[in-house]
Formats: sequence, C-alpha cells, structure tokens
Amino acid sequence: MQTSIFDNENEKNFDLPEHPQSLLGEKLLHLSKRGVYWGTSSWKYESWWEPRSTSTTKLYTHPYPTKKEFEHRSIEEYSSVFPMVGGDFSFYNVPTEKLSTELATQTPEHFRFLLKATDVFTIHRYPVLKRFGALAGKMNPDFLNPKSKKFETEFLKGIEPLGKKCGLIVFEFTAFDEGAFISSSEFLEKLIPFFKAIPELKATRYGIEIRNKELLDKKLLQGLKELNLVPVLNSWTRMPPLDMQWSLAKPFGFDFICVRAMNKPGRTHQEAETRFDPYDKIRQRNQQVRNALAEIQNWTLHKSGRTSYLITNNHLEGCSFQTIREIVMEEGKS
Repeated sequence: MQTSIFDNENEKNFDLPEHPQSLLGEKLLHLSKRGVYWGTSSWKYESWWEPRSTSTTKLYTHPYPTKKEFEHRSIEEYSSVFPMVGGDFSFYNVPTEKLSTELATQTPEHFRFLLKATDVFTIHRYPVLKRFGALAGKMNPDFLNPKSKKFETEFLKGIEPLGKKCGLIVFEFTAFDEGAFISSSEFLEKLIPFFKAIPELKATRYGIEIRNKELLDKKLLQGLKELNLVPVLNSWTRMPPLDMQWSLAKPFGFDFICVRAMNKPGRTHQEAETRFDPYDKIRQRNQQVRNALAEIQNWTLHKSGRTSYLITNNHLEGCSFQTIREIVMEEGKS
C-alpha cells in the first residue's frame, strides 16, 4: 500500500528544497493579517505543477503520484502560499458536507474560501444548455425566492463544516436577458426580501456580482450598503473597466470589497482560452487591471478595519498566480 506523500515521516524521504514561493507566501500572509486577501479563482491546474521544481514560475512542487492525488491534495500546497481561493465548484453543484469537511481539514486556520452560491439561486431564466435538461429556456422558480428554503437547507448546510473559513459567499448573476430588469431599483426589489429572509445574514458575508453594466449604479450600491452586502467588482467581457467600477464604489464607504479580475473587457471566454491555454505563464500583462488591484490593496491598508478579497483568473493574463506574484512582490520593492 502506498503511503500518502503528505505523511510526516514519508515527507522526510523527499528532501524537498525550500518552496520556490515561500517569500510570496510570507508576503501574502502578512497582507492578509492587515485585511488584504489575494487568491486565484481556482487551484487545480496541472500547468502550475513541476515536481521538485525550484522555479518561481511554478506553484506545485510535491511529487504527486497520480492526477487524482494532485486534485485531492494540492489544496494543501496551495494554502501554504495563498491565504484565499475562489470556489467556482460551488457554482455548478451544491457543496456537500463531506467536501467541505475535507477542505476545512486540509487548510490552515487563517485560510479563507470565496464560494459562489450555486447557480440554481442566481439564474433568472435557465439557458438553453444541455446540462439543464428539461429546464432549459424556462424561468427559474428558485431565483431570489424568499419563500424557498433551499439556500438555507442545502447550500448553507453543505458548507457548515467550513465555519469561518468561508470568508464570502458570492451571488454571481450572469448577464440577464434584455429587459429582465429595467433598472437597479427593480433588481433591488427582488434582492432585498431574499436576503432579509436568510437567518444567517448577520453571521456570514455575502457579495453581489452583476454582469449587466446598466445595473451597476449608485442606487444599487446604496442598496447593498444598507443590506450589509459586499459589492463584487469584476473585470469581465461586457463590464466597464475595473478602475471605473472602483471609482463608482469607493465613495460609499464599504468596509469590505471583493474584486474578481476574470477577463479583459471586450475579450470573450473562448478568445481568452485560445490565447492563454495552457495557463503556465503570463502572456499579456494588463496594466490597467493591475493598477486598479494595487489601488484597492492600498485603500485597504490605509485604514484598519477594511477587508478586500482580490481574485485573479488565468483568462486575465495567462497565469493567475504569477499575476499576483508580480503585483505583490513589485509592490514590496516600492
């Protein structure tokens, strides 16, 4: 029987060098203690892996014996460097208590997960996609439905083992059909009763991510502030540049901001995949997004009590963890 490579006694036999991202890890841990949490939108990328590597272009260096072992155990190595990670997996399926327990036991106490609420709660009309089966094209009765208890009894129950490691639950509203909501006021009329019906609202932070630029306005941001919800700014195909979104949100005095740097405005998901896959290196730097992320980091550090969750995606520049490394380590030199 093969012994786990994470067994303490077995680890001694590998004689691994110092982790190539150890300095980055120290810097990120220091920043997280001051309220700035950097992370990537996911962590299971084999292109980030080179066993026993000493190169700073790699994140994973353990000699994982199989792909299954890599997918199951790499969160441990990831969390030895980064203080946070995005959980896109929860967008497609409601997390189970078993999975949440595994993730909680594999990560250190200070680590945080940014989880997406499962799309069954955020889809207005089901897209015509194979995975939705007979529901494709139909209105979703569970969309922001304050009378439904599914979010409480299924999603919140499933992530319970994570405890405080669930730092933020993001409601990502994919782009609504034209005319679905004629204004942010109309959208708030759906949003407010749903969140007021959640009994854990005061104990958990929730973020709202909009993919319709016409809905991201001052009225929406004021509504989020009154509900104690977190705005999730995003660099994405059909959204305004990130610096413009930040200029709009900053005056409202939020103490918690989340940013997801997913893609360059105007660039589609498919175009990003074609340009950047495999995600093993930075292929095109986006200085405008980098500047906005650095500014939000500095805003957080400027006053105690503020928190920011800053997430980058491979589709932004080609390799999200290297994007973070360059921003954070260069900032440290200035």
